[in-house]
Amino acid sequence: MRMLTLYSLKSHDAIQLASGLEVMNHASEEARDFYFVCDDERLCQAAESESLKVLRPRSSAAHDELMRLRMA
Repeated sequence: MRMLTLYSLKSHDAIQLASGLEVMNHASEEARDFYFVCDDERLCQAAESESLKVLRPRSSAAHDELMRLRMA
């Protein structure tokens, strides 16, 4: 509910954001380095406000970042 009111998100976007935050909060230190993948700008901004690393699939940097992760 906090995500709905704080960021004026649609209910399904608020659930996606809350789920990402739950993963981050319950993951081990090694597993916390994950990306929140999203293409909705309002949801991306909300995720970044909550300190999630966001990957926008249509961004020019997405391909380079995915290739970097693949090589790691």
